Amino acid sequence: MKKITEMTAAIGVACLIGGTSLLAHTPYVLPNVFSTSKGEKVTAMSSFTEEFFVPDFKVESEDFHLVLPSGERAEYGNIGIFDQLTILENSLEEEGTYRLSTGDRLGRKFKMKFVDGAWDYVARGMGENAKADPIPKGVKVAEFQSQTVAVAYVTKGVPTQGALKQSGSGLEIVPTTHPSEVYVKEPFKFVLTFNGKAVKGHEMSIFRQGGEYEEPKYKVETVTGKKGNVSAVFDEPGVYVVMTRHKDLAPEGSETPYRSYTISLTFEVQR
Repeated sequence: MKKITEMTAAIGVACLIGGTSLLAHTPYVLPNVFSTSKGEKVTAMSSFTEEFFVPDFKVESEDFHLVLPSGERAEYGNIGIFDQLTILENSLEEEGTYRLSTGDRLGRKFKMKFVDGAWDYVARGMGENAKADPIPKGVKVAEFQSQTVAVAYVTKGVPTQGALKQSGSGLEIVPTTHPSEVYVKEPFKFVLTFNGKAVKGHEMSIFRQGGEYEEPKYKVETVTGKKGNVSAVFDEPGVYVVMTRHKDLAPEGSETPYRSYTISLTFEVQR
């Protein structure tokens, strides 16, 4: 396999290269550096996109935050919001690993139908271009709201564990391999969880910066193992993003009974 080494014997993951389907808009966080020895600041770009890492429209969130090496939550020093792009900037005063995050962001509401054991959209497109599909008699229809989050890790000096601890709420990618220690030919391991519980047999997608110039476009489809685990070995260095969506019940008291959760994690594969 050209781009990623399959490890089905170890974890039961199916990996495929290629695919031409377009992404729905997905948020990402792309820092200007993933590891630094003496850097004093980090600046990250964040945007919604259908083609990583080409910005389409800005990310606005009431939950923008970063997690310091100590594990404490903090606010960004500077946030700049433009039409297509959001800039997040912060000092790197402490040695160790930081988690940069858009925070959980609630988006648009929409209806879905439950057909053949899976949720599907009632209307496709947005605004005036939205077209509703016919709904068979007896099919369950429910209202959803999107909830998105994008994260990345940046390390100053020696990698630390404090920022890797997750909240146990919503959809999360929990690194087993430290995100600042992902190398070519060595496994990058992580676990997908929802409300702190492993999500098994769930589809995830991995993209590489510049992969849109390849023929076919670079895309890896993988499925989580029995314990929500994924292990991927990459043949080329570069900047990658792993993302997935998960439809489930919304937290109690929410405006809709269900949510469509989306998460992305941007990371660097080193030589």
